[in-house]
Amino acid sequence: MLLEWDDHLVEARERFATLYRDAADRGEEQTLPFILFHLARTELLSGDWTQALQTARECSETTRFSGQASERPYACAIEALVEAHLGAVDSALALI
Repeated sequence: MLLEWDDHLVEARERFATLYRDAADRGEEQTLPFILFHLARTELLSGDWTQALQTARECSETTRFSGQASERPYACAIEALVEAHLGAVDSALALI
């Protein structure tokens, strides 16, 4: 997260992607929404909005699948933020 916050987006994206693969391989469903939120945010900040949308949607799916109601607002927020960047204002508003 420090890399993300310090604008080292390439490195942050690589680390979040690795964390995601490792957690998925180990079946750590509880950590996936947190990792995917930050991966989507990093992708968005990097300008890869299409990938960010895919990751944000996966983040939303993992919150539903794992039953993590406390992570749901974060998943909706990142998905809506990406939708807004892509110009899908109605979808963004519906998510929020």
